Amino acid sequence: MDVRSTLLPVILLAGVGNAYAADHSVETPFYLSVEASKSKFGDLGEGVTSVTGVDDEDNGYSFGVGFVANDWLAVEMGYVDFGKAKLKDVAGSYSATALEFTAIASFEFVDNASIYAKLGTAHFDWDAQGEGVFNDNKDWTSTVGAGLAYDFNAAFSAKIEYQNYTNVGGPNIAQTSLGLRYRF
Repeated sequence: MDVRSTLLPVILLAGVGNAYAADHSVETPFYLSVEASKSKFGDLGEGVTSVTGVDDEDNGYSFGVGFVANDWLAVEMGYVDFGKAKLKDVAGSYSATALEFTAIASFEFVDNASIYAKLGTAHFDWDAQGEGVFNDNKDWTSTVGAGLAYDFNAAFSAKIEYQNYTNVGGPNIAQTSLGLRYRF
């Protein structure tokens, strides 16, 4: 999945949502979000990097549901697929997914635009697969992120975000994403 190929559907959905919400006021604290992302896997360790190179970037995605508690605080639960880090000279890859729980503090710095920070925890599933190798690790980790959001109207907003997940089966995973949020 190429992040650029998801940009057109995101823009079209925002336009359709803007036309719909212009006539429909949304006064609910719940929202859905969906993001397309680029993941970068951190150091996989000398045991891997001394044997082969690593293609440590891949496309990913995430989606979630949230609750806006007040003008500056929300909580969110979501699913994240980081994609795969692929080994270059031998057959194998590392993949990871996570279920995350975050608190989000935001500040509207101009009309309809806000900056936000998020902090939380994630339960990850990390898989290593290759010739004669299979390793699986499930555990909890911390996550921190920041982003910018723009509200098209009361229902739809777009966001760009950077988020870091610490020690996901060994490496840190950094994720840059572009997404949409729909309040219902």
